[in-house]
Amino acid sequence: MALLLADADLGDSASACAPLIEPVRSGKADCTIALLPAQKGAGGHGFVTGLGRKYIYQLTGWEARQPLSGQRCLSWEAFSAALPLAAGWGVEVGMSIDLLQAGYRLQEVPCALQHRASANDFAGQVHRGRQYVDVWRAVLPRWWAARRKNS
Repeated sequence: MALLLADADLGDSASACAPLIEPVRSGKADCTIALLPAQKGAGGHGFVTGLGRKYIYQLTGWEARQPLSGQRCLSWEAFSAALPLAAGWGVEVGMSIDLLQAGYRLQEVPCALQHRASANDFAGQVHRGRQYVDVWRAVLPRWWAARRKNS
């Protein structure tokens, strides 16, 4: 059995999450993550994505292309291993780190999904600032635990 997670703002493109399911159901992956095409109107500069990507790699050795993607399919075993989930916008980065450190297999899968993008206006910058803080809040305890373990 698998659990499919999808953002609420995918609209009609939500059906494009289907390719995430097969690798988990067949046992080829424990967690799949959607690789989305470039989103029309997106105004970010990559700081939050870069932060997530950097620490996933630093703490696990895995190179995530889209570490913030919320479209995921997980086996129930993998989902249970990811609990408790990190808060807010750090949930995906925390989940990836926790699963990889526990030996689970993650796979990114291209999906033709479209969601509401944050513009490069004041509201968009505030949104990205909140994301940045939440990703740090997910990363710091995991970084600290790895540092203590390795010292």
